[in-house]
Amino acid sequence: MGGYIILRVLTGFNDGVYLIYNMTQYALKYNRTIILTFECYTATKLTSIFNFSRYPVPIICGESIVPSLRFDSIEPTCYGMNPYTPPTSRAANSSKLINGMPTRFDLTKEYPDSTLLIWDSVGARECSMVQIFKDIRFTKKFLVKFKKQRDMFPSVFNAIHVRGTDDPLKNKEKSIVLIDEFIKSDPTIPIYLASDDMPLIDELTSKYALIVKPLSYKKIDYKYRALHYEFGNSDPECLSNAIIDLLMCASSTKFLRSTGGFSGLMQKLHEDKELLRRLIR
Repeated sequence: MGGYIILRVLTGFNDGVYLIYNMTQYALKYNRTIILTFECYTATKLTSIFNFSRYPVPIICGESIVPSLRFDSIEPTCYGMNPYTPPTSRAANSSKLINGMPTRFDLTKEYPDSTLLIWDSVGARECSMVQIFKDIRFTKKFLVKFKKQRDMFPSVFNAIHVRGTDDPLKNKEKSIVLIDEFIKSDPTIPIYLASDDMPLIDELTSKYALIVKPLSYKKIDYKYRALHYEFGNSDPECLSNAIIDLLMCASSTKFLRSTGGFSGLMQKLHEDKELLRRLIR
């Protein structure tokens, strides 16, 4: 074994997919093990969703192993010898900084096996990296939950993703026009609605009889930033619900996407039906 990479995903699932893919390429090249956490989904036990037993590199979910690791140094050096050194500030893109230094190692460099590598930063939020799903498998427990949602729909159904909470007015106005056109094109086909904006789900399901609320729907009357920021550290189902949205939209006959990387990820998986079949079988 050639050393470890601590990967702390700061933002949502799409960003995490991109980062896991990039760290996997590095770990393959230099024979390293990835220690994975999602800081927005600390309530979720990752091994209840993901099966990494056949993954190209070893992945350890959670940081319980970190105190027992032996290392001579840490990269980036701003951590000193403490992998839990707290950030002192944030960059414009929300990346963490310790005394002005980014909390991520240099992917272009090779380090000794005895150096502990840390990436505690953002990835590329608008990039949708579907390639990672060629190696990731879901657990039986998660697939049972997904199939419960899928069985609520016939073989032919359509899906809509509306990203709303982080830019509600802009996305809502644009989305309503597109949704009207989308529904009129197939006026008898049921529609799965994926959204991080629960009040908007209420509004759309009241307006359109064909739209079905997801099983993950919950009544929320107040404004909030996004589901993973607001509930990811308290709701153990928050991440699995997001992935079910992803798989439902990818499984649909026709899909209307929204803005952002997560919707792009839905679109790419929707276009690759063979990969989708391998994921959900």
